[in-house]
Amino acid sequence: ILLLTGTYIMLAALLVLSSVLISDVDASTQGIVAVVTLLAYVFGFALGLGAVVWVVMSEVMPTRVRMKGVSVFLSGNWCFNLIIGLLTLTAIDGLGGVKSSMDDD
Repeated sequence: ILLLTGTYIMLAALLVLSSVLISDVDASTQGIVAVVTLLAYVFGFALGLGAVVWVVMSEVMPTRVRMKGVSVFLSGNWCFNLIIGLLTLTAIDGLGGVKSSMDDD
């Protein structure tokens, strides 16, 4: 139930955010909606996909290989998080980046 609830909250947050960004709404309203939907998305992730993966991982592994399996999973998780963190700014620059003419309001 938690996994589905969290996923539905994440889906709703993304749908609301995308509909507001596509529509003709002023920038201050878009900013407020973006912050609220981002918080809702993070809440849904923490409720569902963020926590359930750790429980499922420890339950799926047989007892005799559980420690090794979870350590491999954790190492992979940290490595992929590092790669995503290192490549995010490069991806932003590659997709157009921030121009000096842009306003930060």
